[in-house]
Amino acid sequence: MVHISAALEGSNWFYVDPQLYATGYGAGGRLGIGGTESVSTPTLLESIQHVFIRKVAVNSGGKHCLALSSEGEVYSWGEAEDGKLGHGTRSPCDRPRVIESLRGVEVVDIAAGGAHSACITASGELFTWGKGRYGRLGHGDSEDQLKPKLVDALQGHRVIDVACGSGDAQTLCLTDDDMVWSWGDGDYGKLGRGGSDGCKIPMKIDSLTGLGVVKVECGSQFSVALTKSGAVYTWGKGDYHRLGHGSDDHVRRPRQVQGLQGKKVIAIATGSLHCVCCTEDGEVYTWGDNDEGQLGDGTTNAIQRPRLVAALQGKKINRVACGSAHTLAWSTSKPTNAGKLPAQVPMEYNHLQEIPIMGLRNRLLLLHHFSELFCPCIPMFDLEGRLGQTGHGPSVGFDTLRGILISQGKEAAFRKVVQATMVRDRQHGPVVELNRIQVKRSRSKGGLAGPDGTKSVFGQMCAKMSSFSPDSLLLPHRVWKVKFVGMLSCPQRNARAASSNAPDEVTVSCQ
Repeated sequence: MVHISAALEGSNWFYVDPQLYATGYGAGGRLGIGGTESVSTPTLLESIQHVFIRKVAVNSGGKHCLALSSEGEVYSWGEAEDGKLGHGTRSPCDRPRVIESLRGVEVVDIAAGGAHSACITASGELFTWGKGRYGRLGHGDSEDQLKPKLVDALQGHRVIDVACGSGDAQTLCLTDDDMVWSWGDGDYGKLGRGGSDGCKIPMKIDSLTGLGVVKVECGSQFSVALTKSGAVYTWGKGDYHRLGHGSDDHVRRPRQVQGLQGKKVIAIATGSLHCVCCTEDGEVYTWGDNDEGQLGDGTTNAIQRPRLVAALQGKKINRVACGSAHTLAWSTSKPTNAGKLPAQVPMEYNHLQEIPIMGLRNRLLLLHHFSELFCPCIPMFDLEGRLGQTGHGPSVGFDTLRGILISQGKEAAFRKVVQATMVRDRQHGPVVELNRIQVKRSRSKGGLAGPDGTKSVFGQMCAKMSSFSPDSLLLPHRVWKVKFVGMLSCPQRNARAASSNAPDEVTVSCQ
């Protein structure tokens, strides 16, 4: 498990390299699995199972989701009010769909707010889209943007991090010259410049300049910054103790959270009204609202200052995430006892058991290095030649090495070509309708279903093959979709007749 994102109503996304799973509340298609049904177990997002996902972004108060692929493409799905999906419409999507206007642009980071979205390119440019009210998009106006639009005011600065808020939202970003910028709604001082004035273009937060900020986050009406030294600063609305300063006062300029002094925080996340962070020692601290037990202390009492989550001590936590009112924490470090023993001892073990672990590690690194050097040169070798002819070992053909050595460069290039040629807007090929009624009638007369079995399910399928085109092979999965038409069983027919005048047929979709 390398990445988890959480959102409103207990929706969660789990990225298990390289595939994405979702579970929880499914209204508006926010889970991306097709339809709007909620699911209680992690479910694979099949439509992008061929895509290597690097990051998932969702706001704790949001109803849409973004995903970033290893090729720098951005996918979005869920509710689409205000154009926050970036597809040029306000129509929702129940499956991930690539944002076409960002094709050809290498995106390296993404962020999702409650009603707007943002992304950063490899060259440090910032694009925003979605709801424009209060100037949260940074374009100098309050207009909605249905497609990603460059934030011109940051030209000349290289953006390295961005965060989007929810509700009457703000947006924060960090540039590589050690400056933090904010814009949008300014209520409760969440823009960090004193006062409650909003702004429609990015403006610097002077008090954070030079502090070495490496991460910014937006909660509901408050903001957070994390520095490379591990210090945490919060500001904005203070009720429910969401700022962690020991009071419910609003704070209009960044203030360091004193309860975390002496601790080096390495990751932090914000919910609607609470925060969670973890330190370099693997400890987890929470504070803020606790109505749903989201602070993990076994109570529902709000916590005024950061408090250690005792139940997670010793777990070596190094990642955290928040939903609107729930919290997740996990470790990307594999426990020493996590390996599963094989059912029987492999015969190779006898050859390796006396070799020190570091020796095995070094041999593996050498093999990978040799693979990268050797594979590009294979065409230059005489594949008919034999290593044994040199007298330095057993007779082994160079061609045999093809299946052993893997060139990461060639593999990545091949995968990129395959993904680029896929038809991603269609989930399956032609729908083939197969009639089970005529199969039953034919068999009732004895013998095969039709002449030479042509009316059998298999025979009908063969007759439909002409409807398939080469384009069907370009789909991510499911070259065709089968629809069976057949008779209902007697109990089903009786029950259905009692409730409606529906015909005596049932259609079943099979994938």
